[in-house]
Amino acid sequence: MAGSAAFAVVLAGLLAVASPVFAASATPVPRPRVAADEVSATRLAASSDERVEVLSARTEYTQVFAEPTGHFTVESAVVPQRVHRADGSWADVDLSLVEGSGDIRPRASVADVRFSDGGSGPMVTLVRSGESFTVGWPLGALPKAYGVR
Repeated sequence: MAGSAAFAVVLAGLLAVASPVFAASATPVPRPRVAADEVSATRLAASSDERVEVLSARTEYTQVFAEPTGHFTVESAVVPQRVHRADGSWADVDLSLVEGSGDIRPRASVADVRFSDGGSGPMVTLVRSGESFTVGWPLGALPKAYGVR
């Protein structure tokens, strides 16, 4: 029982450090139009009289928009807002935990972080830019994780 409580405290601490706080919105925010490059975005913004995101300029932290006026607007955040997936697509950061095959992971995170779902393996493994960091558990086998979606 003490092992389960300690595991829960460590897991909660790791998530608190890595998790930005997001306020829930009552109404969904419409996504802006998107164009592949600056020239296409400028043309589409002028013809539609709406701002258009320049997809080639998107990063985990930044978006660039062509405005109908011909100017560009840059919106940047201090924490990652998007995840660039291996297939080239983008997803909003979603740190909700889901069960994988033998581990627990965030739905969409900029870092490959895996939590143990119980047993004798590492408690947490973090992989970023080809480097890995692993945290073990010195008190025996980890308890089975419950309540993960």
